[in-house]
Amino acid sequence: MWFSYRCFSAKGEEQIPIFGRFGLAAQLGNVEYVRPRRFREKLEQWLNTIRTMWPECPTRLDNAGTQLILRPAIAIHRREAPDVCA
Repeated sequence: MWFSYRCFSAKGEEQIPIFGRFGLAAQLGNVEYVRPRRFREKLEQWLNTIRTMWPECPTRLDNAGTQLILRPAIAIHRREAPDVCA
């Protein structure tokens, strides 16, 4: 849900730090992932799971593995109502 909300509310490409005082790991609580490498691995697993349900998910880790990069997108599209002719 977090990814879909952040992509929906994004105004352009955003870079979210993974580590640091205000990074994603701190926001989610990184007690279980003492080593940054473990948190990055878990984040990649989460992204893979999300991509199975939302293949167009425009979120990825940067090459250095220090930032999450996302672009504006909509995860849930409205269904077109069928034309009803009387």
